[in-house]
Amino acid sequence: MSLITPKKGYKSVPWLFGKEIEIPDEWEVCKIRNLVENKTILEIQDGNHGELHPKSIDFVNQGIPFVTADCIINNNVDYKKCNLLPSGFLKTLRIGFSKKGDVILTHKGSIGFTAIVNDEFETIILSPQTTYYRLSDKLISKFLYYIFQTHNFQKQLQAFGKQSTRDYVGITAQQHLIIPFIQDVIEQQKIATILSNVDNLIESTVQVITHSKKVKTGLMQKLLTRGIGHTKFKKVPWLFGKEIEIPEEWEIVIIKKLVTFHKQGLYTTQPYSKNGIKIARVNDLENPNLSYDKMNNLELDPKTFDSFKISKGDFLIARTGNIGNYGIVTEDIECVHISDIIRFNFNLNELLNEYFGLFFESHLLLVQLLMIQQSSSHIHINAETMKSLKIPLPPLSEQQKISSILSNIDSKITSQEQYKEKLEKLKKSLMQKLLTGEVRV
Repeated sequence: MSLITPKKGYKSVPWLFGKEIEIPDEWEVCKIRNLVENKTILEIQDGNHGELHPKSIDFVNQGIPFVTADCIINNNVDYKKCNLLPSGFLKTLRIGFSKKGDVILTHKGSIGFTAIVNDEFETIILSPQTTYYRLSDKLISKFLYYIFQTHNFQKQLQAFGKQSTRDYVGITAQQHLIIPFIQDVIEQQKIATILSNVDNLIESTVQVITHSKKVKTGLMQKLLTRGIGHTKFKKVPWLFGKEIEIPEEWEIVIIKKLVTFHKQGLYTTQPYSKNGIKIARVNDLENPNLSYDKMNNLELDPKTFDSFKISKGDFLIARTGNIGNYGIVTEDIECVHISDIIRFNFNLNELLNEYFGLFFESHLLLVQLLMIQQSSSHIHINAETMKSLKIPLPPLSEQQKISSILSNIDSKITSQEQYKEKLEKLKKSLMQKLLTGEVRV
């Protein structure tokens, strides 16, 4: 017998892991199997039921999308990532093709990705990694789609998946998963509409961020070679025996001439501690900032700390792993850098850290690194590699102007990304409240 006294209009029902929750009197908590038995869910099937394993020679330029887990991005099918199969492949399938309105759920390997088949294609072919749910008019596709995204549902999927050595949740296991269900289709639709509106805001914000980044990339490419307001240019030697045009006042400089100091970071197998000195790793370099809040700590003796400490004005680059990550030290916090990072000091009377950061993000640097790596399977930077690179160098005053222009765009991108994070938190909160009936519509 429940010890919970439900509030008016609500009832207490068994939930996951031996717990209880309160849901509205009109709602139910049921296994997916129950919705299949009463024909609310008309069909659940594995993608192509293991009958189709296409090879690269089977794919065509025009045809039916073959949807794998990799094609489902941010809970939508990205058809640009799908390979296409000839329509004749449908004739070889008893099942495994999905239609508009079906809800897709990945059940093998990458578990828990979900999407709705929209009207972009009348039919799609699913890989064995996926399940499709075909619904009656008693269940709104978008409602089930959002149920699949909830923390409670994803937690069940992961629990079932871990029981298999292949991270696999088959159809039989899926039908034992528990979800909340509302008989009233109008209420389902209202909940789905509210969450869809938030999703639309998130999507439009993502588009704005993507556009802003494209603007920055294009402007950066122009400013780092053409500068601001120049009318006279000169041709200078560049890469692959070619020449580029730069303003007359600029020079092509080898980075070595601008470096005053460099040092590779601390190598240690010592375990992290709760106290001690912060240690900067590659993932803490956030172009151009350092993420001190995420850093681990090490107990270090004073001599080791002095040898590897970072100070205001240092420029840190990842020498392996996430090549392209860098961080500019703008404050004196007790911190050392790990061996996967090289610390540079530049002559700040000739090269601003902020300007070099822009160069470090640009195609101008990447193409040189690709040329240097040659036969290596991945780019690896050492200090000598870095010092051998060429940079088109404007006067210090113009470096400041260029950095300021691109910094303003970065600030807008950061603001947009923060807004996106707020929307994602809002969606998560709304899903928790709306899909448990805590808040009614």
